[in-house]
Amino acid sequence: RLKQEALRKSEMMLEEDTLHFEAFLKENDEKAHSAIRKAELETQKKNQKIQEIKKLKQAIQLVHSKMSKLKEQLELCQQYKKFLDDLTPTEYYTEQLELKKQAREAKRKQNFEERFAKWEEI
Repeated sequence: RLKQEALRKSEMMLEEDTLHFEAFLKENDEKAHSAIRKAELETQKKNQKIQEIKKLKQAIQLVHSKMSKLKEQLELCQQYKKFLDDLTPTEYYTEQLELKKQAREAKRKQNFEERFAKWEEI
């Protein structure tokens, strides 16, 4: 009888240990799946960032290319301007400067007269 009771107790302990071990395996399996899902998500995020970096590098390269073309155009325009300036007589510049001064003076005089007229109305 004691042997039977000891055997039953051993069987119960064995069943209990089996249950604990199965619970441990299940928990371990869940943690492994969770880690795999997390790793997959991180890999996706990393790949997205890599693609974004590639796009930004291409955009930067495009901007550098445009800047280079615009610098070349600027240099050509500056050369052309110098050529035209060299062809233009100095009297023309003097005349243009005088015309600008006269236009500025006329505008200032007109503004003064308009303000004075408004002030007289008050």
